[in-house]
Amino acid sequence: MIRTTRLDSPIKFPMTRDYAYNNKGKYKRIDNLNPPQSPLVKGGRFAKRSKTNIIVHGLDNLTRVGKRDVQSYWQGEIDSKHTGLKSRIQVMINRRTFIQSAAALGTGAGVLQVMGQNSTGQKNQNKAKAQKQGRKWKIAFLDSLGYSSMKPAEVVKSLSKLGYEGIEWTTRHIDINNPLPGLRELADRTHDAGMVVSRLSTLEDMVCLNDEERRKRIERTVRIIEAAGQCGIGNVGTMPGPFAWRASAPKIGKNISESAAWEMVFEAHEAFGKAAKAAGVVISSEAVFGMVAHDFYTHKFMMDHLDASVNKVNHDPSHGILYGNLDVGWVIRQWGDRIAHVHLKDAVGIPERGKFIFPLLGEGLVDWKAFFKALDDIGYEGFCSVEYESFAYYQKVLKSNPEEAARISLEQVKALTKM
Repeated sequence: MIRTTRLDSPIKFPMTRDYAYNNKGKYKRIDNLNPPQSPLVKGGRFAKRSKTNIIVHGLDNLTRVGKRDVQSYWQGEIDSKHTGLKSRIQVMINRRTFIQSAAALGTGAGVLQVMGQNSTGQKNQNKAKAQKQGRKWKIAFLDSLGYSSMKPAEVVKSLSKLGYEGIEWTTRHIDINNPLPGLRELADRTHDAGMVVSRLSTLEDMVCLNDEERRKRIERTVRIIEAAGQCGIGNVGTMPGPFAWRASAPKIGKNISESAAWEMVFEAHEAFGKAAKAAGVVISSEAVFGMVAHDFYTHKFMMDHLDASVNKVNHDPSHGILYGNLDVGWVIRQWGDRIAHVHLKDAVGIPERGKFIFPLLGEGLVDWKAFFKALDDIGYEGFCSVEYESFAYYQKVLKSNPEEAARISLEQVKALTKM
């Protein structure tokens, strides 16, 4: 039985160039759907619940995101006075179930289950799982190591099996010049496994001596931000630059001044902020060894000059440790609600090439007890993503097996937090 609640205004689904679904159960190509006709919402339960049903007429106006016949994701936007929401969502539809419900209801109406970055379904499920284990935040793993060369389906299967609640994807799995199709697949497969895309991490260096190349990097990142918004991925990660580990990157104080590097970083992130605001996502930048923003103080200088509504922090304690930011709890409390994502990575050493390592969690200088307590103190409920960079152990002991790295990392997090 479908229980319904009358909505005060329709749910509107904006069109993009993609496949559309007609009420005869067939897929067809539609290229020009602007302006779209808004499907009429007859009624439904859209509230802060783990799963939501809505009844929609005119399904030929929905834009197809997934590519499989049995179960696909559709993209739309909720704009309802009743719910008070205006947010981009993804809608999961089982084709066979829809056809059956359409036959039962008549007039081509069907039942959709709302899921996605801005729906509450998957978030509430992950939140309940986290709370059951005595924590507010969720656990994810960064798509790195051998995972970066595996197919998305294999990565999802591996991390889901281990018990991770989210995946932090990188742009290694997409075409950075045409990001939308790849991001759709990543979002589709991640949600299909009951997980969440915690963050999409871009890999562009924003400090570059070749001005034409630098602007191309900015443009590519803007396209990725726009595509992420269309796919319901709400957090896009950036790094300021320069990438000190790349021989081709400029060296501050040698072939570029610090002021010139900062100008490049601010120009890029102002463009990212505008794109993010339009796409309905946030940018989470990170302080990294060797970059203009490399510890708490330099990162705060950067963030103080950017729009706080869309420019957030991906907090990684390891790089700050190298520069003496040992009071990790204090740093977290200083950032407060500006933190939108967290990396779990340990460190020991000093900030010089070859004089530091990122060891297994618990073997470095990060005070994890103070770290997790501070996250609780600020009410952090986002994702903590393991960034595994203990490369010698990975190669010599784990034999370059990414699933083993993810497995032991989860065990370490559980031990450090006593989950």
